[in-house]
Amino acid sequence: MVTSSAGMMSTTAQEMSGTGNQALGCMYAAGLDANGGGYLANLEALVSQEAAYKACVTRYGSALPQWLIVVWTVLLLIAAGTLFWVLPAWKGRSNRVVRLEAVDSRAELRQVLDELVATAGLTREPRFVVDPAAMTAGAVVFGRIGRYTVCLHGGLVARRPADPEGFRAVVLHELAHIRNHDVPITYATVALWRVFLAAVLLPYAAWHATLLGMRSQFWQGGLPLVTRDLLLAGFMVALVHLARADVLRSREIYADLDAMAWGADPEGWERRAATAVGGRRSRRLAPFAELWSTHPRWDLRLESLTDPAALFGLRALPSFLTGAAAWLFAYQVIFSPARGMGGVWADRAMASLAAALMTGIVGVAVWRSVTHAVCTSRRVPSGLRTGLWLGAGVGVGDLITNRLAGTHGVPAHPEVLLVIVLAVAVTTWWTAQCAEMWLRTWRWGRLGIAMVPGSTATWLLFYVVLYWWQGNGYLFTNGWPFSSGGMRQWLDRSFPDPVGAHSGTRGVIAVVWPTLTTAVSDPLAVWAAQALWLVPLLAWAVGPVTETPPWTSRALDGTPPPASTWEKLPRLRRILLVSVVCGVSSWAALAAVMTYMHSWQPPADHREGGYVLIYLAWFLMVLVAATTVSAVVTAARAHRYRLLVALIASGAAALISGAGMFLLAASDGCVPPLKTLATSCGWRPAAAWPGIAVVLSYGLVAGMAVAAAVVLPFAAVQRWRRHEPTGALLAPPVTSVRHALRARSAAVVTLSVISVGLAAGVGTGNSEAWSAGSDAPTLTEYYTPPPPAATPSPRARALQVSAWFHYGGLDLASRINRDIAHLGAALTEAANSHAHTIDKARFRALCAGIGRTAHQADAYFQVPDPQGKALWSGAIGQAKKASADCVRALNDSNSNLFYTSADEFQAADKTLASLFERLDAVLAAGKKTTP
Repeated sequence: MVTSSAGMMSTTAQEMSGTGNQALGCMYAAGLDANGGGYLANLEALVSQEAAYKACVTRYGSALPQWLIVVWTVLLLIAAGTLFWVLPAWKGRSNRVVRLEAVDSRAELRQVLDELVATAGLTREPRFVVDPAAMTAGAVVFGRIGRYTVCLHGGLVARRPADPEGFRAVVLHELAHIRNHDVPITYATVALWRVFLAAVLLPYAAWHATLLGMRSQFWQGGLPLVTRDLLLAGFMVALVHLARADVLRSREIYADLDAMAWGADPEGWERRAATAVGGRRSRRLAPFAELWSTHPRWDLRLESLTDPAALFGLRALPSFLTGAAAWLFAYQVIFSPARGMGGVWADRAMASLAAALMTGIVGVAVWRSVTHAVCTSRRVPSGLRTGLWLGAGVGVGDLITNRLAGTHGVPAHPEVLLVIVLAVAVTTWWTAQCAEMWLRTWRWGRLGIAMVPGSTATWLLFYVVLYWWQGNGYLFTNGWPFSSGGMRQWLDRSFPDPVGAHSGTRGVIAVVWPTLTTAVSDPLAVWAAQALWLVPLLAWAVGPVTETPPWTSRALDGTPPPASTWEKLPRLRRILLVSVVCGVSSWAALAAVMTYMHSWQPPADHREGGYVLIYLAWFLMVLVAATTVSAVVTAARAHRYRLLVALIASGAAALISGAGMFLLAASDGCVPPLKTLATSCGWRPAAAWPGIAVVLSYGLVAGMAVAAAVVLPFAAVQRWRRHEPTGALLAPPVTSVRHALRARSAAVVTLSVISVGLAAGVGTGNSEAWSAGSDAPTLTEYYTPPPPAATPSPRARALQVSAWFHYGGLDLASRINRDIAHLGAALTEAANSHAHTIDKARFRALCAGIGRTAHQADAYFQVPDPQGKALWSGAIGQAKKASADCVRALNDSNSNLFYTSADEFQAADKTLASLFERLDAVLAAGKKTTP
């Protein structure tokens, strides 16, 4: 809410002051077509004129000062703190409640309450008051840390003589809230939410509702933007209420359990559950109604007294809300005014914080749920369903913002959102399986230590996924964002084909290269790919427990775990055998690639560029194929930990394949049929490593992503072939496993050390390869989408031209026209004076001034009309040349060149006149079109 308040109030203030409208006008001036233009075409219009757009926004739509945003946020927190301080006093005001002594003249009630406070173990007794107007048999607790108040309802006090056990249960429940520190957290969130609602959300929603009725010409394309802003406000209201209600429901169950542990009679819960049973319709609506309630159903509360599984279950709503909240937090940071201060590091910080939020809530919930299932012999949750809800929250959170669709209602390809949903789901699925693996092998110290490697890896995976999505992945929701033609031109320029016979291969590279480049744009992507298989592999190295570990007793509050059968882990030897077979087989494929490359080997001085590019592309394909085959084979054979075994097999296969790749490349030239790049036999590791590092950086990320994707269908099959719960931890049969454990540990440590060194070395080699290559592709070559399918309507074109005029175009054109007129007047004046010389300083200043204005015009937006664009470019070119010729003529005393420059100025003036005629015609055509 704090992050949202800064972004929302900044947006509202800018739009109320008119700067938000001005920013939209700058978009129209750049060529925005709100109705007929595609998202990528509109984006390209802004990206290709980024400098002009930033200058326009700075001039006409400047953001609020940073200090003002900080001050506003601080004031919001102060207001929330003040309300947090005032709320208890308001709820305990004298005209609403009475002191306990007023209804307990004999101090009988005080004695009972003192006994209950001692039972709850509170070091400081709360203040007890009575609300005589409340006839229900309940109570409520409020206050601040150290100054809590328990308000007993009049109905509860009246029923105490008839139902003393019910009275004890209610009071113990409220005291449990104090013991668990629920009260200050609850009232702090209430205070912050009410301040945010009154000071931020309501003004934000009211202003955007007002915008719907505006008829500004530049707001016609803003209707989808304003509509989504209103939806975002409503969504945030629902999100905050549902999240708060869900947390409070769980705290109620915890308070019930504490009250039971302190001796409360469960009869009160049984009686409430029996009376709460409604009709068939109410039972159907109960699950939906419960989502909005701060108290759980009485039947669920009763069930939780004997089976607290509800506290450890993975529920859909909290997962969805976490995903939505994490992304909305990221969205507010991305589009906050402070983002420009950090650039790419601000984006990385945003992604890391959002990933930490998802890990801290859903990741920890997965570990808790798996721990409870393992310790109580229940079915271990897969985490996949939870991950789907978490990913759906991220997708919906992004869809409801203005990032994906812009001035359109929905993105052109909303189905692409399934990519982020599945990526998040696979991460959560991996977390659940990894948690179970570590739990069944952990035998030391506290369980929290075992969570460190798995939770860190989960955070890293979420971070890489979110960073890729917010930077590049979201573009795919509106079509293919990369320019295959532009990339092909860059490849032909930077990596020329030495024989000109591999057009198809180079076309595939032009399509695949930018996609893979965005996937490895963050150096941590390679580390994330390695973590996918190394973290569970380390648990395998430990081996299964041989006795009940001590952490189970702490997890079950001293209760011994139930008897169950020992679960034997999948044999690591079988998994690695598949990796070895696939990895070694890839060596043969790599040798075949080198043989093929040797068959059309160009002369030694033409083996750089395109030849090396195709060579590395084939190596990459072999590496990805080896990892994919390993994943499919092991996933098909596995019955447990299917995702983990597939990833471990893929990672080990990639390691083996990469080793063979490096050996073949470093010893190139020693086997004549395989001679590819080298001209003689020799050991050249330094020369081979940079290119192999590029292949490994792309291949490790792509290979692990493909491996995870091919395992997903097996998850659907597994739902139809579920095995019975394998049970809790118990010692395996007493056998001699010491030698096998040592061998397995040695193999795992060796693989881990090599893989970590490989991940560290890939970044260095990758950088060396790029620095040794040619110039990188330009932004236009990389991102330019195909031209828009339809020409803008006359009205849309008129809006663009009107904005171009209004936001700087008319000013620049008029200045050039005016300065040329001043120059003409000066020439006429000089001619009429019959002087033999002219004032060179005066004319030099006039000519140079026109040149400066022409250069400013050249940096401004292009005219958003094909004919007008040609005229504007022509006028600028003529003015720049005339200015240069005029200054040079004056400096060289060249009268012929001076007269020529005068003619060029006159030509530029005529071109500007033609431009005005053309743009007037465009505006007239737009007025004839009915809105």
